[in-house]
Amino acid sequence: MNADGGYLRRRREAVPALYISTEGVTEKKYFDLLNAQNMGFVMRPFTAKRKNPTGVVETCIDRMSQTNDSADRGVAVFDVDNNTQEDFIEALKLAQINRI
Repeated sequence: MNADGGYLRRRREAVPALYISTEGVTEKKYFDLLNAQNMGFVMRPFTAKRKNPTGVVETCIDRMSQTNDSADRGVAVFDVDNNTQEDFIEALKLAQINRI
């Protein structure tokens, strides 16, 4: 109780979020299940608009541009079996420039 007779309310600390851009629906479901484990941060998985590595990274960049919390992070998850090495190199460069 405070001096005015009212109750004090504790503010919750903002929990950092991990934005996870996935290539497919299966990966998103996997991260949704992991999110229920209360790991000290919130996972926010979403399926990318485009399914190539660069498209997955670009979707993550778009989603990260909508957050104002500097503690939030983004990652891009995609399969390696259906893409070329050039696809990976392009996606990696884009991810590094944008801290994904």
